[in-house]
Amino acid sequence: MQTNEDIAWAIAVRARQGPHAAKLLADAFRAHRDWTAEQRKNVAETAYGLLRRGRTLEALGGNGRDRQRIIFEARRKLDAGDRSLLDRFASLEPVARVGTVGSLPDWLAARLIEDFGVVEAEKLACALADPPKTDLRANPARVDREGLIAELANDGITAKPLPKTRFGVRLADEPRDLYATRAFREGFFEVQDEGSQRVAELVEPTPGQTVIDACAGEGGKTLALAALLGGRGRIIACDVSARKLEVLERRARRAGVENVQTVLLEREGALPPQIPRADHVLVDAPCSGIGTLRRNPELRHTIEPHTPSRLAREQRAIAVRFAERTDRLVYATCTVLKQEDEESAAAIAAATGMQVRSSMRLFPHVDGTDGFYAAVLVR
Repeated sequence: MQTNEDIAWAIAVRARQGPHAAKLLADAFRAHRDWTAEQRKNVAETAYGLLRRGRTLEALGGNGRDRQRIIFEARRKLDAGDRSLLDRFASLEPVARVGTVGSLPDWLAARLIEDFGVVEAEKLACALADPPKTDLRANPARVDREGLIAELANDGITAKPLPKTRFGVRLADEPRDLYATRAFREGFFEVQDEGSQRVAELVEPTPGQTVIDACAGEGGKTLALAALLGGRGRIIACDVSARKLEVLERRARRAGVENVQTVLLEREGALPPQIPRADHVLVDAPCSGIGTLRRNPELRHTIEPHTPSRLAREQRAIAVRFAERTDRLVYATCTVLKQEDEESAAAIAAATGMQVRSSMRLFPHVDGTDGFYAAVLVR
């Protein structure tokens, strides 16, 4: 009979080969409907921990009969914050050390060292392998932040405010089923990392203004922008994926958001006429996602060395395409590579005649968020 650890191990192995861990976990939960919230939490944390720390754990596990037991014990210690096991890699040369402690491919370890230096790269790599916290954004159309905290407490879920955001809360590390709560059923919150919330707030829309979300996807930042507009004004949510826009529309209905208009775009060519000039444009550009490795650990096994260069060209083209519709554009990514961040922002400024007025960088080892970059460009 399979143990929960066996199931988590199998999920981690399969996720390295392509399927998203979240989907594999959902399949496992459906097959084991009798699991408690604590059992689901343990299986999910174990599977994600094995994915986040794959290279590290393989180096620690050795080749003996006790390899799997050693790996599980090491994963628990590392996820609990005990980094003493990493000391044995101190004598490795820099690229191998950063790659091993952060479970990154050597090419990515080398890029982090190039961008940030060995010391900072190692801290960043370690943080990208740590388990993330769960952050929520209160939906002010339904409830304020304190009301959300109180409502979650009724279901035994502890949350505290995130003071650098307007609506954010962070959950305590305890067994929970968020989607079984009244707060979820009533549309009181969206799950959204603090860093993502702070990027949306950098747009600084005020009630009554028009905002374009150029790469809206499934609408995480679109709904955050709607919250900042307080139900007044207009958001044009654009994407090249009809499926993602359909998800956005469902989420907007659940949240009670009525001032969002979705527009399906062609990948190239002039923007359609229904996209007006706007007070603000957010280009939350497609990127390598390296800043989200804590939450999407399978990316470690699928991202390729040429991917950031290809995406940098795409990011710049999207921003230039939308720049003609505004005098204030916020360019953002959820990566940490300068090629996709500062270098892309500079290239956009050069191509549009805009200027980078300010920028923001968020790191997991510094800010406790996913890795984000955002630059405000003005004409």
